Amino acid sequence: MCVHYGEAVDTDHTLLFCPSWMDQLFDILGLDASDRTYDAVVRSTVNSSRFWTTLANFCEVMIKKKVQTER
Repeated sequence: MCVHYGEAVDTDHTLLFCPSWMDQLFDILGLDASDRTYDAVVRSTVNSSRFWTTLANFCEVMIKKKVQTER
């Protein structure tokens, strides 16, 4: 379960649909929030090492915050 938003299943919800994270990620990557797909994230990151680094850093911070919240 997503402890940040209360979604029943915490799978792709966290990265693509959770308002707690998705808006931040798409803003950071400069992606169109209307295209909330793994394809959009993958396209942006494979085409740019800067995007890849940004995504990796974002995911690390997000996971740390989720773990802290779950404790």
